[in-house]
Amino acid sequence: LLGKASSLFLPCRCRPTTHPPGKCCLCIVDAQLIRQANAAYASSMPAQFTGATKYTKKHMALRSKMLTTFINVISASPNVPPFLRENVTDPSDGLNNAPRLLFECGGEKTRDKAKLASNALVEWMMSWQAGGKNCSNLQPGTVMTYLKTLLAVLKEDFLLRWRPSPLIHCSAYGTTPNRQIAQGVQSVRDIDLSIFDPEDPADLQLRVILNHGMYWGFRGSKEHAMHRVDYLVEGVFPQGHPLAGYGFFEIINMPDKSMKLTVNNTQLRQSTSARIPIFPDEPESPGMILRRYKAALGPGQVRMYCKVATLQQRHKFHRMGMPEALYSPHEPLGQNTINKLIKAAAARLGFDVSGHAFRRLFVTSLVNAAGVSTEEALAASRHNSVAAQRPYMQRGSASEMAKFDALGLGKKK
Repeated sequence: LLGKASSLFLPCRCRPTTHPPGKCCLCIVDAQLIRQANAAYASSMPAQFTGATKYTKKHMALRSKMLTTFINVISASPNVPPFLRENVTDPSDGLNNAPRLLFECGGEKTRDKAKLASNALVEWMMSWQAGGKNCSNLQPGTVMTYLKTLLAVLKEDFLLRWRPSPLIHCSAYGTTPNRQIAQGVQSVRDIDLSIFDPEDPADLQLRVILNHGMYWGFRGSKEHAMHRVDYLVEGVFPQGHPLAGYGFFEIINMPDKSMKLTVNNTQLRQSTSARIPIFPDEPESPGMILRRYKAALGPGQVRMYCKVATLQQRHKFHRMGMPEALYSPHEPLGQNTINKLIKAAAARLGFDVSGHAFRRLFVTSLVNAAGVSTEEALAASRHNSVAAQRPYMQRGSASEMAKFDALGLGKKK
């Protein structure tokens, strides 16, 4: 505020050589005017702006409330060791009387301190209950406001430089959906999709969804939900290619996590690195399954995945001259629905995983294959760097045997 208001006034009109600055009437008048401008500027702002500064009574009351509730939760928590719940005085200044936990977590940051702080903050956040009748929990924005306020108090009063980042430390880390592993398989080749009957429209759709995860590395369920029919393009391998003359499917112009339109990036990626070949003599191959599914789309269908058409709708499609149409074009499947479908399909395959596990298996299959270059794996997985791809790489007996062969440690034939 001082910076904005001070630009309205001239700088000190005194000559520093005649007397120290701020000791004449002109300097005093300038300072008073600036203070008045600051007060007027702050009072003209909305209530949420004035309430955000710690110099207001409202925010000071909020800061006091956050610290009090946090100390109360720590003092009564059975998850905090008794000696950390004891009220002690900070030996450095002798002013703060609070649980020992607040002082033990200060100073140099360590993994144990981060875990301790994380557990305390999470337990404190879970203790909040909303006062409304329709919802027992606070809104996420309110919780984060409380958390930021508490962290500011702890930093100023106890010199604790905690950040929200310790909250990522929890016992479930490494088993969340984007880290799940399809146990028992180390390559997409190990998964048998023949259990999904292509004659059944629902099974055909599940098979196509899994194909996109296993052979294109779709992320979770969001990319499936946002997938469009016009992103899937059919072409023919050119002369000089080992598969010259055969058809292929490729995905083009699809926005993804690492490729979005921005001021600097004015064109979406158009790459031939993510192609799936079509072999007409192999009706169960992924390419032929995709061709079969695309032929069964409803008239004018835009989104790739829509609800299975009812019998009445199929009769209508037949009268329109589209007897093969099996899906309702104006009823696209949402992200939550597709997530449930992927989990159900994975369960039929014997896995307790979600969509990102198939992307992980896709990347692992590429990096474990001896003939696939790093650039090819990066392009196929739509990663911009090896560092971004590394969390998806899974070690196993396949990669270990490849290492043995490279070092000459394999069994002699």
